Amino acid sequence: MGITSKAETVLNSGLEDARYAGRRAARAARLANGDVSARVRDLLDDLEHALSNAKSASDVEALRAEIGDKLRQARSDFGDVRANLRRRANEVWEEADGYVHERPWQTLGAVAAVALVLGFIAGRS
Repeated sequence: MGITSKAETVLNSGLEDARYAGRRAARAARLANGDVSARVRDLLDDLEHALSNAKSASDVEALRAEIGDKLRQARSDFGDVRANLRRRANEVWEEADGYVHERPWQTLGAVAAVALVLGFIAGRS
């Protein structure tokens, strides 16, 4: 096995690890986005239902209390989602940072390969 084959193997391994970490980060973002979207839709549906059922002044007060409760719950839920997304992003960042520190030459090779490809693409434009 020549130097070129070894370098290619190391580079492919490094790129595959980087792709894996990127896919994990993207999946976490998609899950968080879907969760937030579903919660917002549920909140809006609940509010629309409550507004359509309000008939008298006492209903308005009950509606105001119900809306306040739902908004407090939504704020709490969104805070939980944000904290979960931040935790997941930190995990991916720590994994990437550890990879760079454990394999600096592979990382340098991967960055050089990406820069070479981007330079080639930019040069053709």
